[in-house]
Amino acid sequence: MSSTASIRPFIHFGEHSYSGRFTDKLVKLLGAEPRLPAGPVTQWHMDLAYAVQSEIEEAACRLVRWAVQETGISTVCLGGGVAQNVKMNSAIFAMDEVSDVFAHPLCSDSGAAAGAALVTCFRETGAHPLPLATLALGPEESSAAIRASLCNAKVAFEQPADVFAMTARALADGLLVGWVDGRAEAGPRALGQRSILADPRAVESRDTVNAVVKQRELWRPFAPAMLASARDRYFDKSTDSRFMTMAFRANAALRRDAPAIVHSDGTSRIQTVHPDVTPAFHRLIQEFAGMTGVPVLLNTSFNIRGEPIVNTTEDALRTFWATGLDMLVLGAEFVVRKEG
Repeated sequence: MSSTASIRPFIHFGEHSYSGRFTDKLVKLLGAEPRLPAGPVTQWHMDLAYAVQSEIEEAACRLVRWAVQETGISTVCLGGGVAQNVKMNSAIFAMDEVSDVFAHPLCSDSGAAAGAALVTCFRETGAHPLPLATLALGPEESSAAIRASLCNAKVAFEQPADVFAMTARALADGLLVGWVDGRAEAGPRALGQRSILADPRAVESRDTVNAVVKQRELWRPFAPAMLASARDRYFDKSTDSRFMTMAFRANAALRRDAPAIVHSDGTSRIQTVHPDVTPAFHRLIQEFAGMTGVPVLLNTSFNIRGEPIVNTTEDALRTFWATGLDMLVLGAEFVVRKEG
């Protein structure tokens, strides 16, 4: 029996009392029922997570090593849902045989088919796609639409002469900011279009975002959005990572300047911000760097646990008033503040 056939009874064929993702046979094999979302994380859970992660990394690295040897190509592109595993992607990047890694930020089961189509197109026509630069592919509200929504909700707002300086100052003073700009991002990561931002210099900022905004476990890491020009300042070995799909080992400078975005394993899952891709977000980080000397912001998705990332002004207002955010910036033009 093939290895694929041997695992099917645990994934596809059988009773699915707990989840459509696995059968009751897997639960019986592991000897424990699935943990409920609010349940305690025991040593058993941590050991299981570590074992699964370790096996994924070992299998992926083995496949990549074989592929590099077979093709002589050391630049690796990763697709499929498993390529959302940042730690696995980073383990592949660290391999001696690999010179660079690109993990597609919109990974899905259709990736292999799309890749095959692109290869065929190149072989037949010589055409190949341009590098993916942005995921700002969703809807966008005009200034007039944002204003109408604010007025309809009877929300007091202001239009400062320099929203970037105002927002950077608020962040430097320790405030938590909801940031909405331009078209919404595709995919699971906030990349400066629908983000919650905080000062990365203070670990307390990270803990506050986890506790009163994201409402999730305190051990979860946050990502830094940093000026692309600052990448070599903070990592001894890295590559351009625009979509938060890679993590790299932080050097002493990043651990000193921005401890809130360095994970307990010493790595950071970064977003490199380019002025030609997200100009407003880039300018905000520049303003923050001018005030603090740190060209980095703590950046996480603008949502709370169990909800999608906000899209419209109404979405942003609901999440803003329901959380511990201090300030909301809409369209890099309108600012809403909480009283007190």
